[in-house]
Amino acid sequence: MTSDRVGAPVPTGAGVTGRQLALVEAFGDRPDLTRYYLGARRVLQDETNPDRLAQAAHSVRELLEKLPNYFDVPAEKGDRSLKAEAKNLAVVWDRTVKNSRCYDSERWSGEIDGSLHKFLRKAMEFFKWLGDERPARVDQAREFLRATDASPYRMPVAIERLRLAEWDEYRNFFVGIAHHGTATFDDVEQWLASLEDFLLRQLVPRTFEDRDEIRRIVAEAERDAHP
Repeated sequence: MTSDRVGAPVPTGAGVTGRQLALVEAFGDRPDLTRYYLGARRVLQDETNPDRLAQAAHSVRELLEKLPNYFDVPAEKGDRSLKAEAKNLAVVWDRTVKNSRCYDSERWSGEIDGSLHKFLRKAMEFFKWLGDERPARVDQAREFLRATDASPYRMPVAIERLRLAEWDEYRNFFVGIAHHGTATFDDVEQWLASLEDFLLRQLVPRTFEDRDEIRRIVAEAERDAHP
């Protein structure tokens, strides 16, 4: 493996396909994306690794989660993580269940007391933070598709839904395999190859570069229309 820029390795060798090289080039000066992708490709080919499918899927999941951030798509703000905030809320919940007079170990009833009021206020703050600070995953994917759409016209809503659904299918598959879901090598290879095509269509739209070819096609169409 060689490198033509710092931190962005470029794959070489007989096992490397033109599609893989094209995708690395499409990532451009975004070495983290290249590392996620090539890491997945390398570990997937390592037959001596008994956990290669899950590890490759984990790298692909990282790629999909980080990809929108490199194309001017809003990411979560600040240093507060969802896991940490949820744990803080859980602490307040446990204290409320233990101390609130509104709970009798089976059901909630009566007027809101001080303990329950504190939890509700904390929950309200949590959900407000969640909405303000962490854009929904589907919103990030939608903005990524729009940011990388080469067309001067906004894509129809129905087509956008289809592309979002495809994106979500890729994500769900690789998240499942990263958590050691059931799959074969051929399954993962097929899904990864399809994802590569999806990303190439999005990041490197095909265009007719040969003007003579364009003119030939137009001429044939006109001739067929007016025999």
